[in-house]
Amino acid sequence: MRFTAAILAIVLVSLSGFAQSYRKVDRFVHSALAANTGNVDSLSAQIAGSFSRESDRLRAAYGWICSNIEYDVERMANPISYRGDSAVRVTLAKRKAICSGYADLFIGICRQLDIKAYYVSGYTKQDGGIVDQSHAWVAVRLSNGQWKLFDPTWGASTWQGGELVKRLSYEYFMREPADFIKTHMPFDPMWQLLYQPVMAAEFYGQKVVKDADYLFNYSDTISDYQILPEPRMYANAMRRMRWGGIRNESSARYYQFLEKEYAFALENERRTLHEIWLYAFCDQEKDYQTSVEMYEQLQQLKTDYSSRGVSFTQLQYQSDVLLEHSKKCVEALKRLKPSEQADLLLWDALCQKVESMQELVERQHKLIGSGSSANAKTRNSR
Repeated sequence: MRFTAAILAIVLVSLSGFAQSYRKVDRFVHSALAANTGNVDSLSAQIAGSFSRESDRLRAAYGWICSNIEYDVERMANPISYRGDSAVRVTLAKRKAICSGYADLFIGICRQLDIKAYYVSGYTKQDGGIVDQSHAWVAVRLSNGQWKLFDPTWGASTWQGGELVKRLSYEYFMREPADFIKTHMPFDPMWQLLYQPVMAAEFYGQKVVKDADYLFNYSDTISDYQILPEPRMYANAMRRMRWGGIRNESSARYYQFLEKEYAFALENERRTLHEIWLYAFCDQEKDYQTSVEMYEQLQQLKTDYSSRGVSFTQLQYQSDVLLEHSKKCVEALKRLKPSEQADLLLWDALCQKVESMQELVERQHKLIGSGSSANAKTRNSR
């Protein structure tokens, strides 16, 4: 009995300490010092200096945003496109934002706190009905490897009687993916963070027959997603969207956005590869010019080597070096073979020059070699 009472006391103390910790976080959220913070760096520094636990830091960031940032109703009908650092600066300056601003500000604070946070866009379900409008929230990978989802926009206010009412709620703070999918459908199924993603038809309430053994390794997919070349990144996202289903206008617009980004990324990649090819081509042109100069020097050396006191051995050495350099030029040019990024006219013209030079160099090398044999016979006859 005493043992049971002791265990109960320990549990109650632990719970009390946990609650006390969150009370400290909540006091910070509503403090005047925190409220007057004007930039991400100082706010993040205050949070980092006040709390060591990851969950406390996340709650402080989430609570501060929900308490100090109002939803910008005027921008809701005609949203201006702010993302990333621009969104953070505008949000903190105006203390107003739409969902993208809430998400970007939360991500900005998280990253200052060395917490991995990612922007997620999709559509939602409210009061049992689909809201065909783009929305943004945040996925966070905790230090223990678990994934949690956050919606600071929904944590800052709610609709009541047709009006937007400001209030702080932690209902959509650090939610499990399996619960979050009930109200939030990402455009890209990867961000459901589920091993068996929900298809769009299922989100709309339809029954879908799926392979019960089907598993999607979202963690590996996200890891690959962050290091893939942009064209593949967008192509894979579009493929996942087609798998999940494109059921409404907001999804269709997002897919069109991915298509445009994919085309833009492909063009950028093509230009970059073309610039790389041109850089390598210029190196080959320089090597060819070096061959020409070496050939001219050899010809001059061959003409007056006796008058300058140059030995025939030096002439042979110079010819050997030129021959080796010429062979390397031919091999390097072959490696720089034509591709979609190559300028075929330039490549063909240089090939003809290099091949012609190679023939001259080989012919000259044979002549010098035969001269060496003649000199050797003369010395032997003596």
